[in-house]
Amino acid sequence: MLIIGVLFLVIGGGLGIAFIFLVNAILGVSVAVPSVLFGIVFVWMGQTTDRLKEVLRMLKPEE
Repeated sequence: MLIIGVLFLVIGGGLGIAFIFLVNAILGVSVAVPSVLFGIVFVWMGQTTDRLKEVLRMLKPEE
């Protein structure tokens, strides 16, 4: 989106369209960064809980 906005600015034809694209890109980035961070945290938490389950399974005596 940011690239499209810059292209519109360079062409100079649709400055209004370029502004909309740039605003969308900035808003998208500001929304995407926290969601990516939360995603990484959730994935890491999921992996650690899986590891904990494996460790508990190994510690638990086989019947």
